[in-house]
Amino acid sequence: MLGLVYRLLFKMVADKGGPEAVARVRAQAGVDEARVYRMNEPYPDDEWQRIFAAACDVLDVAPGKAEKLFAECFFADAYARFPKWFEMCKTARELLELQPVIHNGFATGLQAPAERHKVIDKFRVEAQDDRIVTHYRSPNKLCGFYVALVERVLAHYGERAEITMLKSLKKGDDESQISIRFLGKDARHAR
Repeated sequence: MLGLVYRLLFKMVADKGGPEAVARVRAQAGVDEARVYRMNEPYPDDEWQRIFAAACDVLDVAPGKAEKLFAECFFADAYARFPKWFEMCKTARELLELQPVIHNGFATGLQAPAERHKVIDKFRVEAQDDRIVTHYRSPNKLCGFYVALVERVLAHYGERAEITMLKSLKKGDDESQISIRFLGKDARHAR
């Protein structure tokens, strides 16, 4: 997991619980309070898992709710940090099909081939007529976060979709497969 994701999780914790909540998460996860997460450097998945579990505990939220909160924080940061992604993609489908390319772009700065492949091998999108199927593999099992992020992207573009979890890492499958069938504009949402 790249440092940007850690930094955003700590931002979410700070936004919801203040700096003392961040200190409690670090302590509970066994992470030194002086540890700095650099945006484009990889960090161990087990460290992420400890931090995420501690964040859920400290904020007193279930993991599924934490994934949704984190998706909101992540989306807000991506929209502010990388507005061109959203400008060049005119639909949710365009952005979601581009997502693996965006994700894999962060791996280009990694020196070790094994670390690059860990990032690159996480996502693959299979485009079909009225849908895409996202294939996701990670020991962090953040498929709920991905679904919440898809929902946020759909809301941004004012679109509707039927999202179905075909396979799930959390249920013991070898990967998560998320089907996103696009249903058109949703008048209730606007950019």
